[in-house]
Amino acid sequence: MNGNYNSGFPFDVAGSIRQKEYALLNAELSFEPAKLNGLRMSLWGRNLTNHDYIQGALPTNFADLVSWAAPVTYGLTAQYRF
Repeated sequence: MNGNYNSGFPFDVAGSIRQKEYALLNAELSFEPAKLNGLRMSLWGRNLTNHDYIQGALPTNFADLVSWAAPVTYGLTAQYRF
């Protein structure tokens, strides 16, 4: 499990695009069965706080463009090492 906190910041000098404060929480739980050597199963979750935050921004003279990060995301990963 990991998390981080950001107190907010401007993406440009003028401050027209400003990220508000946010906290993120990610977690992963993995299992490696002893009888199946090389197999690893992981259940994971990203942005568990489901906070909207800006992933990137491009301020221009005509318009300010922003790209939002993914919302809460869950998944299951299976890996096998030979």
